[in-house]
Amino acid sequence: MKLAALIQGIYEFQSSFSDVEIKGLHSDSRQIQSGFLFVALVGGTSDGHDYLDKAIELGAAALLVSDPSRVPSHFSGAVVVGETSRVLLAQLAARFYDQPSMELCCIGVTGTNGKTSVTCMLESLLTQLGQPTGVLGTIDHHLGSQVWPTSLTTPDVVDLQARLAQMKQAGAENIAFEVSSHALEQGRIAALNVSGAIFTNLTRDHLDYHGTMENYFFAKEKLFSESLWMTQRPRPFAVINIDDEYGRRIQVADQAKRWTFGQSADADFCFEVLSQSFEGSEIKVVWNGQNHFGFVPVPGLFNVYNAMAAMVCVVAKGHDFKDTLKKMESFKGVPGRLQRVRKLPQRSVFVDYAHTSDALQSVLSTLTEIRASQPVKIITVCGFGGDRDKGKRPLMTKAAMSMSDIVVLTSDNPRTEDPEVIIDDGWAVVPQDRRNQSVFRVTDRRQAIEKALALSNPKDVVLIAGKGHESYQILKDRTIDFDDVLVAEESAKKIFG
Repeated sequence: MKLAALIQGIYEFQSSFSDVEIKGLHSDSRQIQSGFLFVALVGGTSDGHDYLDKAIELGAAALLVSDPSRVPSHFSGAVVVGETSRVLLAQLAARFYDQPSMELCCIGVTGTNGKTSVTCMLESLLTQLGQPTGVLGTIDHHLGSQVWPTSLTTPDVVDLQARLAQMKQAGAENIAFEVSSHALEQGRIAALNVSGAIFTNLTRDHLDYHGTMENYFFAKEKLFSESLWMTQRPRPFAVINIDDEYGRRIQVADQAKRWTFGQSADADFCFEVLSQSFEGSEIKVVWNGQNHFGFVPVPGLFNVYNAMAAMVCVVAKGHDFKDTLKKMESFKGVPGRLQRVRKLPQRSVFVDYAHTSDALQSVLSTLTEIRASQPVKIITVCGFGGDRDKGKRPLMTKAAMSMSDIVVLTSDNPRTEDPEVIIDDGWAVVPQDRRNQSVFRVTDRRQAIEKALALSNPKDVVLIAGKGHESYQILKDRTIDFDDVLVAEESAKKIFG
């Protein structure tokens, strides 16, 4: 009956797509019990019409095409002719899965850095409030102890609706999901009814895809200007970091309420860091003319920003801020986000996902502030991903050198590129007097981690950056198991006994 519902949906969409013509459908065809609808999308490098024969062979009962001349003459099923856009596919997928986002509070988090941390913080806060909250993000998709693997920050339009339906069925009331700029540009959340949108920050990333920072920004802005404008959910809201220059520029749909946070005096929620340690930060927040004091149990100023984004979102949903601030103290942290490696002797070793110069600078700034005037070194293991923005490699190297006593350049998912050539891009900006003195290149990532630990003394700080939560390494011809935390523990045992 699902296919019948889809075909009914196509009839209803005719009013929105005047060029759609429906052929081959009769009253009895709406009772189709098996088969599927194949939508022939035309992309930049491939054309779904090239796969019509295969779709029919696999059992397609209906085809949605923009070029009817490509439909094989032997096909006897339903053919719908019209625009085969991702937006239409998203609408069909939403209808197919019974519009799950109409009954869920879906909160999208976008920005260059902090998306994963904010979604996990939201999950913690809302779950403590008795609201089961599913998370869709870079690490995985999960609701409580139920976990679904994922390969994209934001799933494609069909998988997204399917996952929402699964989480709704499993008892979710809220969904906190990461929204990538690619997903916004490609319309992956086109049919999603977004209740809230959060903006963390915007720094250089993905320019290999967007070309310019302005294009990158406009892609992110769509979550606030388009998604919140098109939502059918009541009382939508936007939560924005206005300490970020792009945050101040974001245009928010008229019907959405705008909430702001930051250290800026004009922020709705103005915060100040009173003290910090490797355990976290004591903060003061001014809200509605009153001072509130609390503790964010993960280290770093950037994590205070992440926590503020999550807490303001909870308030935007109608909850008390004082109670929310108290609940923040129970947050357990995020895998791969300034994650402390515990099984190491007398050293402060952290694993972090920082894979942009800004993220690296932010993490290193945090570690530098926390170590204060202690006579200890900061040693950074820094890698660059292959088949990604080459322009950020020298920027990451400079960021690592500027705030580290020792830097080890290494591999991080080289993919199809030669790892040595990748490292060359970062090595090019290393001054001659630092080469092989305080900056080293070690292609094998395990050996690079071993070298960093071997160069450390008791109480030194070691940052292993780039992969974070990832448990694999993508090589040219295969993917291997590789977890920075486990490798650091194994390396420490090998070096220190």
